[in-house]
Amino acid sequence: MAGQPRVTVQADGVGTAPDVSISATSLDFGTVDLGGAGRLSVDLSNSGNSDLTIKRVELEAIQFRVSPLITSASPVVLAPGAVQRFELTYLPILSGTHVAELTILSDAPGDLGTVVIQLRGSGGALALMPEPPIPVGATPVDMVVSDLNQDGAPDLAIADGTSGFLRVLINDQNGAFPIEERGIYPGPGSEFEEWDQLVAVVAAPITGMGTAPDLVVADALAQSISVLANDGNGRFTGERRDIFIGSAITDVLAADLDADGDIDIAVAGGDRAAVTILLNNNEGSFSARTSLLVGSGPQALAAGNFNADGHADLVVANMLAGTVSIFLNNRNGGFLPRQDLGAGLQPLALAMVDYDADGDNDIFSANRGSQDVSLLDNRGDGIFLSRAGACQPGWLLRIWCSPT
Repeated sequence: MAGQPRVTVQADGVGTAPDVSISATSLDFGTVDLGGAGRLSVDLSNSGNSDLTIKRVELEAIQFRVSPLITSASPVVLAPGAVQRFELTYLPILSGTHVAELTILSDAPGDLGTVVIQLRGSGGALALMPEPPIPVGATPVDMVVSDLNQDGAPDLAIADGTSGFLRVLINDQNGAFPIEERGIYPGPGSEFEEWDQLVAVVAAPITGMGTAPDLVVADALAQSISVLANDGNGRFTGERRDIFIGSAITDVLAADLDADGDIDIAVAGGDRAAVTILLNNNEGSFSARTSLLVGSGPQALAAGNFNADGHADLVVANMLAGTVSIFLNNRNGGFLPRQDLGAGLQPLALAMVDYDADGDNDIFSANRGSQDVSLLDNRGDGIFLSRAGACQPGWLLRIWCSPT
């Protein structure tokens, strides 16, 4: 009202609210080797004057990881001035550039409640450093990987076809094979002569002298196999047992075929259309033998359980016949009548794996003539359905599969 005095009141106050500060809005990991890991971090701080609640963190990317991964079930509260560090890891499994977004959601007001950090990285080549080449003879034809000296590291045994020598390389547990740990058999001064034409080598504890794997080599020209006893340290200078088979051997297999707890031997005779079974007498001697007739040109052997009875069954790739022969174990030291299934042209290698994850072993055969892979699909009871040409193409000489 006119004439009345005016009164002025001074007001003062401080608003309270959380605020967000971020140390980086993008992270570039650069190039990281496949199988390697790149690591960076980012800090989120509460620059306000009241508590900040980080509600959750979102990162949808296979090749990036964040820690801690905060969820709505376990939010994190930051007091004023507090900092939350996030550790980011880039784990490339494919080459090329990969991008992703890390989203941090909080109760900060407005747009500050959503912080997005751009992630980028490139998957490079594997960081494999070649070791100096190791001489293994003029014509290495087969190799087995096994812990021959029982130190927990895989060693190598390599058959040289034309020289007739077997070479054993002992791992130093760091992936190297020092010269002093390399053996050649038969060695200088050995009472045994070199083999005529080595074609295969396998490793298994056969002689009953311990758990260390012995070696079995096959000589196609001499039509015989040799069992070399392991001394427990990966050396094979002692006992050697030569067993005459009587056919041009193409492959050899070591497995417990009669379920008596010791390792037996199966030998494919390429010129006889037969597989010879040598049954172990628990001491590494093979006085009992049987013969299984197969298709012409048996080239490769494999063993596994096909019908969940706990007994090893046998499979044979018949290169000339273009078939695969399957023998189910009869649980009495023998086999049921064989199943013959068509494969591609000239099957010469086998692999077993549960490819369809239904709990039973299926069979793949690599076919040189048709340059494809045939799949034999197990129904679960040891009866197979043939699917020729499952993979195309390529001249495949060996298949390696890892059981699921």
